[in-house]
Amino acid sequence: MLIRADTEVGPYGLPRDTSGLEKLFFLGYTSTLHLESAKRGHGLAIKTIYLVKDLARATGHSVYTIEYYLKEKLIQEFGRGPETRYRYFDESAVRRIHQIRELRKKGKSIREIKKRLDGKEQRG
Repeated sequence: MLIRADTEVGPYGLPRDTSGLEKLFFLGYTSTLHLESAKRGHGLAIKTIYLVKDLARATGHSVYTIEYYLKEKLIQEFGRGPETRYRYFDESAVRRIHQIRELRKKGKSIREIKKRLDGKEQRG
């Protein structure tokens, strides 16, 4: 997610929709964010946004494993909070981590997984 310098930033470092159509809120006990957006009559879309610890919890991995996958560029955040520098992830990161886990169960090395997943992105 790219945030322009002149974009008004709302809570948690995410861009605020100046039309007032977007709302940001916390789920009770977790810091997982949901971004709700009603775009010109297209209904309401909900996007789940995870922080590192929430991504770890959602996938069953440790925070250290998530950070290792980031370091190895197996996963990447879609944005960062400009003030907090927290990394933000979406459902695509969850799916990718599940793919990585399945390939690790089959005995694939990190290098092989990286090649395979990068190849899928280039074809897809």
